[in-house]
Order: sequence, then structure tokens, then C-alpha cells
Amino acid sequence: AIAVAGTGNVDGAVATLRDGIKVAPDNAQLPYEIGVLQGTAKRDVEALEAYAEVLTRPVTPHAREFLAKAAVNIGVIKFNQGLRQEAEAQFEAALGYDPTHETARKNLAALRGT
Repeated sequence: AIAVAGTGNVDGAVATLRDGIKVAPDNAQLPYEIGVLQGTAKRDVEALEAYAEVLTRPVTPHAREFLAKAAVNIGVIKFNQGLRQEAEAQFEAALGYDPTHETARKNLAALRGT
């Protein structure tokens, strides 16, 4: 999927990842990668949908990384939309998945002005 995206075919890469989700529906990394691709393509609505899908996955040791990253990315999009409280909630959620997540910590501190 990443190789396909490298050719500029974001939709093709997303389709490949969606096929992977059919095979591994609990996998948190696949919808996360879709969110990254959509975000890179400046498709915030689609990115938010993909990241929200990540947050529906079971919390497992492997999934925690992607749950935290998805929450941070949702927070960044919400912040850029001027939705500070929603952004703050997402950064806090990210720390709930991974208390050591530096980007979540830094974004939360910047948002709170500390």
C-alpha cells in the first residue's frame, strides 16, 4: 500500500489497506495508515474517519501505539479547526493509551500554555 501511495495513487493505497482490514478487522495499524495517507492528501474528513476507526479497535499492547498516534492526529486536526477542547481531549486520550507519548505530552503542554 505504501508503494502504491508513493506513486501518488492515494485511493489505490487506501483500497489495498481496506482489503487488509477485511482480513484482519481488529488490526489498528491498517486504519491508522489510511488516516496518514488521507491526511497527507489534505483530506481531513477522511483522515478523521480513519483515525476514529482506529479508536474502535481492541486495546492490545500492539494496538496502543496506533491508538495513541490516532488520538494525537485527531487532536492536531481538531486544533487546526479551532476546536481546542476537542484537541485537548484527544491529547489526553493519547496519553491514556501511551503515557510516554512525547508528542501528546508536548501538544497538551503547548495547548495549555505550560
